[in-house]
Amino acid sequence: MDFQFPANLKRYNILIGICQFSSLWYGGALERTLKLTDYSWTSRSLFTTVEDLSFAKLKGVKDLLYDLDVEGFPQLKHLYIQDTDELLHLINPRRLMNPHSAFLNLETLVLDNLYKIEEICHGPMHTQSFAKLKVIKVTSCHRLKNLFLYSLTVNLSQLHEIEISSCEGMSEIIAVEKQEDQKELQQIVLPELHSVTLRRLLELQSFYCLLTVDQGNPSNQSNTLALFNNQEVLIPKLETLELYDMNVCKIWDDKLSVLSCFQNLTRLIVIKCKHLTSLFSSGVARALVKLQHVEISSCERLKIIFVLEEVNITISPLSTTSLQKLRILRISECDELEEICGSSNEGDPPLGDIAFMKLEELTLKCLPRLRSFCQGSYDFRFPSLQIVRLKECPMMEIFCQRNITTPSLTKVEYRLSGDNWYTSGDHWYGDLNTTVRTVFTKKDQYNPDLGKLAIRDNNDLKSIWPNLVTPNSFPNLTKIVISSCESQYVFPIHVAKVLRQLQVLKISFCTIENIVEESDSTCDMMVVYLQVQKCHDMMTIVPSSVLFHSLDVLHVYWCERLVNIIRPSTTTSLTNLRILRISECHELEEIYGSSNEGDAPILDEIAFMKLEELTLNNLPRLTSFCQGSYDFRFPSLQKVHLKDCPMMETFCHGNLTTTSHIEVRCLYRWRNEESEDHWDGDLNTTIRKFSLERYMSTKLQNIEQDLTSSSESDDS
Repeated sequence: MDFQFPANLKRYNILIGICQFSSLWYGGALERTLKLTDYSWTSRSLFTTVEDLSFAKLKGVKDLLYDLDVEGFPQLKHLYIQDTDELLHLINPRRLMNPHSAFLNLETLVLDNLYKIEEICHGPMHTQSFAKLKVIKVTSCHRLKNLFLYSLTVNLSQLHEIEISSCEGMSEIIAVEKQEDQKELQQIVLPELHSVTLRRLLELQSFYCLLTVDQGNPSNQSNTLALFNNQEVLIPKLETLELYDMNVCKIWDDKLSVLSCFQNLTRLIVIKCKHLTSLFSSGVARALVKLQHVEISSCERLKIIFVLEEVNITISPLSTTSLQKLRILRISECDELEEICGSSNEGDPPLGDIAFMKLEELTLKCLPRLRSFCQGSYDFRFPSLQIVRLKECPMMEIFCQRNITTPSLTKVEYRLSGDNWYTSGDHWYGDLNTTVRTVFTKKDQYNPDLGKLAIRDNNDLKSIWPNLVTPNSFPNLTKIVISSCESQYVFPIHVAKVLRQLQVLKISFCTIENIVEESDSTCDMMVVYLQVQKCHDMMTIVPSSVLFHSLDVLHVYWCERLVNIIRPSTTTSLTNLRILRISECHELEEIYGSSNEGDAPILDEIAFMKLEELTLNNLPRLTSFCQGSYDFRFPSLQKVHLKDCPMMETFCHGNLTTTSHIEVRCLYRWRNEESEDHWDGDLNTTIRKFSLERYMSTKLQNIEQDLTSSSESDDS
């Protein structure tokens, strides 16, 4: 019996294919949604009145308009297309006998993962197509070279938002057709465009370029081509510009009349744009009169934020009319950045006054080469500044070279490294320059009364320890944090032996192979809390030469080469271990190393007497706690949490003694919901049962997918 569509239904949605899609994209009503497995039987008349249309895994369609609805979807408001590998164009005027307007009422267009789409419109469209388009979002359309053709932009008077992500082949947003490139082109105006977000468009160099494909790729013409390179495109109401992981060399041309293009820009986010060397020229900075929020992060070649002077031209300094609305300035992880306001007049006579009248928050974080806010001879005024955060800026000796006025500022949140003994916390010494200078001076004043020590970016850790270290050296040192250091080990054996008060040890981003240098003698460290993170050269955490009788908590995160955590010969040293958490160690196969270790004694039973909590998270090669046939005893174990350990089928291969009930929670494939307690009598049985359930669930999903694919194939 053929399906009869209700003749009196005037407004409805159609969803064709298996689509991970929600009406939240556009506010459609699911109760009026017709869900179909394919479009083969669908009457074309349905497409003339549908308002919301969603496609997934669409087959047999290359030109959407020609193949589905030559009338142009006159009532369609929202179009979503996902996971389709045959579609080449939405509109191809060359295949239409009488090219006419299409998508006259379309407001939202979302294209996601369309493998072969090359153009939205294949050729000029001198019609009212897309005249009501407000939002366009495009993701993972790798053959798409541009978003709009020049002839189509005249219709985009209502366009409000552009968001493009991960389109590897996109070289420009607006392109000129071959038929248009010899004509005198009119200025493009996008009068209602408020937001532009561009993510990972590695070939994109310019928003709009006159060069056509036949004339060459604009990205190959000049290394200084700016994203907004000329005055052919006006975006007078643009408020938000966000750029992520782009290869652009410049955002604005220095000679661009920004006042007529970006005078309403209020929010600028620039992240992972590795070819940028500066952000604002003097002229650009003066024109951004409404800019309030600036965030810059992970731009590895960025050396200057504000260029105060240009080559061979003296530019008057920023005045109260420059960036007069800027409230928040956040800059982080730009490895080459040396100053915020760049100037070539370092040490020369005073050049004038620079004012950031509305700036309330300044955050400078992880800037290893930053020397000061400005190295030039300027006075600075920050009448509204209330929050200054300086974190991980080890070279910053002073804020600026001359006078600075900050009437509303009473403290600086300062941190040199994760838990630095002196510089963590709030500091104030009368003014901003004095505060930065004082903290910088005192950061290296380590002394025998030192309680906490943080070491960062040091390529020879042995050099920081005095040659003669006695049992009385560092008698109060209780905490050490090591970060981003290159060395074979953290402690020489003679140093490790005398740090009797050390309780907390954190190590991260280091090339170390061992915590303590290898030695024939053993060393008993009194550490209570040990955290190791992103130390990819370590193969074990607790070596045979180190005893940790006092260790209470052990956390290990993302150490790629780890093959085990504990060696057999060190088990008896972990008598007080209470919490053990291991995450993101992709080579880890077992927690307790089962390989023979020379003369290490063979234990009948291995006991972790005080272990209460065991967490194992995202360990793709972990097969069990121990691959050897040892017996284990955990008399205090209360919690075992497993997440994404797909190879773990049992806890251990020998006998296992635990408490009568353990809270066992297992999650798989990054499900974030709270897991139920899986306890089933004993730990080995519990993990085996969960492993079997996970296997059967995966198998069932694969069968369902195969049946669905087979059904779709039969229908076609």
